[in-house]
Amino acid sequence: MSDRFEPKPKRFGDIIGIHEKRSVVVPQFQRGYSWLSGHVSTLWDDILAFHARSRADRKTAEYFLGPIVIRGEDDKIVLLDGQQRLATTTMFFAVLRNFAYLTGTDEGKTLGRDIQRELIEKKSGGYSLQMNESDADFFRDVIQKHPEVEQKPRLRSHQLILNAKNVFLTSIQEKLAGKSAADQVAWIKDLKELVESSVAMVAISVVSEDDAYMIFETLNDRGLRLSTPDLLLNFLMGKAETDADRKEIRNKWNGMLGKLGGKNMDHFFRHMWLSNYGDVKAHGLFREIREHLQEKKLKSTSFVDMCDKECDAYVAIVEQDEAVLGTAYPYVSALSRDLQITSSFPLLLSGLRCLESSQFETLARMICGLVVRYIYLANLNPGKLESEFYALARIIRTMHDRKESGERCLRYAKETLAKLNPEDEQVKAGTKKLYLTRREARYIIASIANSMQSKTKEVRIDDANLEHIFPVNPDESEWKNLDELEPYVWHLGNLTILGSKLNRKAANKSFEEKARNYYAPSELTIANSIPKDFMEWGVDAILKRAELLGPEIIKNWPGPK
Repeated sequence: MSDRFEPKPKRFGDIIGIHEKRSVVVPQFQRGYSWLSGHVSTLWDDILAFHARSRADRKTAEYFLGPIVIRGEDDKIVLLDGQQRLATTTMFFAVLRNFAYLTGTDEGKTLGRDIQRELIEKKSGGYSLQMNESDADFFRDVIQKHPEVEQKPRLRSHQLILNAKNVFLTSIQEKLAGKSAADQVAWIKDLKELVESSVAMVAISVVSEDDAYMIFETLNDRGLRLSTPDLLLNFLMGKAETDADRKEIRNKWNGMLGKLGGKNMDHFFRHMWLSNYGDVKAHGLFREIREHLQEKKLKSTSFVDMCDKECDAYVAIVEQDEAVLGTAYPYVSALSRDLQITSSFPLLLSGLRCLESSQFETLARMICGLVVRYIYLANLNPGKLESEFYALARIIRTMHDRKESGERCLRYAKETLAKLNPEDEQVKAGTKKLYLTRREARYIIASIANSMQSKTKEVRIDDANLEHIFPVNPDESEWKNLDELEPYVWHLGNLTILGSKLNRKAANKSFEEKARNYYAPSELTIANSIPKDFMEWGVDAILKRAELLGPEIIKNWPGPK
């Protein structure tokens, strides 16, 4: 790495402790606090485990919290990466401070005061960590001040701050329960000193934000982190021409965060970019977006406005919003929830944004059918299908931009996807090799059950249970060929659908009893056909039944023709 980058090992106390006179400042337009309770609980568990390990030799004990990226200035340290970890650890110290005061002893009050003065405040005024413009006031009032000032959360990041604080409150309270006041003070002091002096990070100092972007992209390429939204928001804010533009960007950005909820914003930007501009090149998504905005001379506000509109459609896809998806709902739901084929999202996004409702239904049905046939039955390379989906998503956008009709776009999509569609004979052959996860099985088997019923009946997953003919936990007295059948538990041929009452009663019983007392009386064709076709159950029967289901699979998922 170039001389511009200067990595140095730092203890937590070196960065926000009393020996560092400058405050650590989160860039004002960086995203807000985003750690979920699970992330905080993981950090707490790590601290506890480290605490237990360190008792043998405190002098050499060290816990690595990961790298941070900073830019040093005369009066502050700008924190370009590492906000979540430093903010969460500050909350940890604030909760320790509160419990120290609550002991009611002089020693506890002194310890609480020391934590506040050494790790939360600065002698020169202000606080050791200054959050971004959205979170700074809230974080100061409910975390950094002592006594704290109760505030009502206005943003999702505010609620996440309270959630993180509550994880520490509950966890530390459990550890202190039953201890005397003196023992509580000793325990708090020991934990405070451990984290302050033995939690280590590598602080990478950069001269400019461009250098920071280079570091992040390099780490992204190696799969170590993904900070595209943070980088992009910083860039857009820096590129904005006026305070009004920055306010508009911030408001729409917060709106997108709210729409996405806990979903990964990185995934949204990647899928949106793939849908609009094609596959991401080797040098990384952020750099592509930055270069595109610079080349096209697009205003930050225009780009964020486009992202906001795309976000509405994207959320409808990932949350399976039936009101937005209309008649395409069953197919999008299958791809998003049941099969979880995220490579289809850019193409679905292009379809939802560019096609009429009935045309989008046709596209979603073709994608769903092709996925089942190509990936599950024919067992072909999903990477090739992904590349084709990405390319087609971009072409549909281009055709739409050229004012070509939705009918023409759909016809092109059908012709393109049909070339990838495996032949029916290849699909039939694949039934003998098809093993499913629980989620996949519930969708595929219930769909087959639907298609096998008469036109006046319908099977719903909510109304029926997935049934293993050879059970997951077989009774050895009921099944004599356990070793032979066990590898086939999740095979297509070993799965059926059964009403919930019958499913509970059938449980782990023998095939003969299941067939006679539960499958034969069932109103579901997929179940009552089993005793008609099979007298006993073994590997040959499983493979034969999978083959018998082939025509239903082809009828259910014809794919694009």
